Amino acid sequence: MIRHRLPRRNKPVGGNSSVWIPSQRVEYTYYFAVAYSLWAGALGVEVPLVAAGLTIALAGYCMSNQGSRAKEINRPTAFLIACIISFILIQTVIHGMPLTADIIRHFIVWGAGLIVVQSLCLRPRFLHRFVVVLFVLGLVAVPFLTFSGGPLEVSRARIDVQVSGNLTHQNGLASWFGFCAIFFAIFGLESNRSVLRAISWLLAAGCWLIIGYTVSRGTLLATAIATSFGFRRILGRGFAPLILLLLIVALAAESGLFEDIVSRYADRSTEETGRLLLWPYVIERFLMSPLLGVGVINNSTYVPELNQSISTPHNSFLFFALSSGVVPLALYVTYWIRAARRYFSRSKRHEYAPYQIPFLLYVLVIFMLGDVNMASWVLLALTVGAGAGASYHGREAILARSNEQHRTKALLTRNTTAANLR
Repeated sequence: MIRHRLPRRNKPVGGNSSVWIPSQRVEYTYYFAVAYSLWAGALGVEVPLVAAGLTIALAGYCMSNQGSRAKEINRPTAFLIACIISFILIQTVIHGMPLTADIIRHFIVWGAGLIVVQSLCLRPRFLHRFVVVLFVLGLVAVPFLTFSGGPLEVSRARIDVQVSGNLTHQNGLASWFGFCAIFFAIFGLESNRSVLRAISWLLAAGCWLIIGYTVSRGTLLATAIATSFGFRRILGRGFAPLILLLLIVALAAESGLFEDIVSRYADRSTEETGRLLLWPYVIERFLMSPLLGVGVINNSTYVPELNQSISTPHNSFLFFALSSGVVPLALYVTYWIRAARRYFSRSKRHEYAPYQIPFLLYVLVIFMLGDVNMASWVLLALTVGAGAGASYHGREAILARSNEQHRTKALLTRNTTAANLR
């Protein structure tokens, strides 16, 4: 029986290039880049372009080492990366925006981050480690939680310290912990150990508590949809997980922690977000310039009913349409369609399969109710949601091809030897 071992570097195996898997050093370097970009400003040690440059360098290193497997590894988010490239080209070449503009730099780093995270997803259990890192980085900011709101507005929680990752905005803080809540909820369901399941669901409940204090309606809806879909098979898995979950929910309800949150959501339920008033005017402007858009610097749209201009469409699809036209929009829509098709067409036995469609649904709802979010959790949700987290089944497919080639080669050698003996 022939055994094959996956090497860590590009070395020929059976006449073909082997699977390259990023080293532990690459993973930890990326964690440093994420942590530095998030907290450097608050700690007063921020050096411009360090985190961005490090992410771009890691993306270049990953691409150079992927070799002939680059197309296969980057296929899940290929259309999203193409959307980013087309957006940058249209903004710089057509609308005259300099490459040094903040929005262009953010999109470049976003694309580089997708390549890095997609490569790191080849490492077993990278998803689990990265979510823990994101949770800890967000948890460190919780002591700086403050509540803000006008006299006639509902008081909402946000982070009152100079951190990035959109944590200083109520919706950004909610979406960060909403992503963590989905992971911990599904991880607890998938775990076979009762203690680990209970801890995971308690952490998920803590994340839900933070979401509640932000009074972010869109994130609450997105988290509920994604978590419900992740739990769709709970009755088929037995009553023990369901009973444990109900006990945790009952304890949270009895503690009284969520009573204040429910009242905040009730007070905010009648507030007008302005999105339904804004979107028709954004669509009208897009239809007037469908090929190339109006340019991201001209995205501000006047809404007569509100007697004010709103700087952004508050919808990622309309953002690409209005700012860059039909080409980036078509590439963006294609990414979502292909991501959904990959879920229904691929095997559900790889390690990230339970998280794939919940993550995809979560980020889709967030992006439908807001603009493009470039936080670190978004990179992970987009790549895993598109099927890039198939670290096991992807390598098994490559190994199957390698095994078949070795069997064919061994058979030919055996036949040649037999012929020579005759």
